[in-house]
Amino acid sequence: MTFARARAAAMPSVSTTVIEIEPRFLAEEHDHEHDKEIGCLTADRPLDPDRFIAWISKFTQEIGTDILRMKGIIAMKDDDQRFVI
Repeated sequence: MTFARARAAAMPSVSTTVIEIEPRFLAEEHDHEHDKEIGCLTADRPLDPDRFIAWISKFTQEIGTDILRMKGIIAMKDDDQRFVI
C-alpha cells in the first residue's frame, strides 16, 4: 500500500490545518525536559514514504511493546503536506 493510500484510509477529511489552529506549533523553542531513555530521530530531507512505512512497521513489530509514546512531524518526499504521528 502506498503512503498516499494509507493516509487516505487512516485520516478523515479535515479542512483546518494544525498551523491554522496553532501558528507556533512548529516553533523551534520549547521548554521541557526528557529523561535519559528518550530518543530522537531527525532527517535532513523528506522521507521516502515506502521506505518509512516499511521501517516503522518493522520497528513497531520488533519493539512496540517497549514504546510508551511516539510522536513526530514527518515530511514525505513529493508531498507538500506534513504528517503528525
